Amino acid sequence: ALSQIATVADTRVDGVSAEEYLRQSIINPTAYLVEGFDDLMLKTFADTISESQFNDLIAFLLSLE
Repeated sequence: ALSQIATVADTRVDGVSAEEYLRQSIINPTAYLVEGFDDLMLKTFADTISESQFNDLIAFLLSLE
């Protein structure tokens, strides 16, 4: 569920904002791999959408508090 992803992302890594965490997690899905979860994410997702679409996605995810 993504219902509180912005809130959760803001608490995952000390010194890393929710926006930075989400961006990095999409660009490099193994950057913050949560223990107990497998590495299943596509590594090329950020390359398949435009920069504008990527920014819109981040803005949408940040609205889910």
